Amino acid sequence: MITSRLLPNVARVTIGSQAAFSTGMATNSPRIKLYTNPISPPGRSVELTAKAIDLDIEVIAIDLLGNDTLKPDYLLKNPQHTIPMIDDGGKFIWDSQAINVYLTTVYSRNEDLYPNDPFVRAKVNAGLHFNSGVLFSRLKLLISPVIRGFKQDLDPEKVEYFNIGLQLLEDTLHADYYIGNRMTLADLSCVSSVSSFDAVLPINNERFPKTVDWLRRMEQLPYYGEANGEGAKKLAKIVQSFLK
Repeated sequence: MITSRLLPNVARVTIGSQAAFSTGMATNSPRIKLYTNPISPPGRSVELTAKAIDLDIEVIAIDLLGNDTLKPDYLLKNPQHTIPMIDDGGKFIWDSQAINVYLTTVYSRNEDLYPNDPFVRAKVNAGLHFNSGVLFSRLKLLISPVIRGFKQDLDPEKVEYFNIGLQLLEDTLHADYYIGNRMTLADLSCVSSVSSFDAVLPINNERFPKTVDWLRRMEQLPYYGEANGEGAKKLAKIVQSFLK
């Protein structure tokens, strides 16, 4: 739990990761371990992906204020000391986009999430990069100064900067999902960031009607609450606790 006595350490909070991975196909491997924290949008995208492909994983909670990612054992596995990270039988992968692509490529029997068609896959990849480069990066820019104790309000310019990103998503949504009428990794990635913003500042339905409809559609997934919704609310509660 984050309390006021921990405020001097808040600067060490890491909300997500942008990193790299070492590859290798996994066969007969032990249960995959996911190192994460429910407030991390990228971490929640991995939990969503695991649920979507019916993959049983062991979730290991990382204390974002306790320097867990800076401990020698963790640094040996992930020198960039970020979350999320998975351990698949001794193969350590960090960065949520890399993890999600890996999990669906190796463990999913359904290609809908990450289609084999090169053109469609390229569009999915574009959606993954859109989340990491636009949505999540702008969300982090907005809330990190608050969580770290540097600000006690949400910068209106940064709120609008995120909304400009939402407009790009709004303009992209021509059907039920990011790419047509089938959910892909692009949806599971983007919803982790969009839902986090919505939990902090409800998205304007009049300005972004297609985005709101898409978000509500994603919320109907049977595993959504456990894998993403509860964590988004927890993140929002932490942010709001630091606001004036």
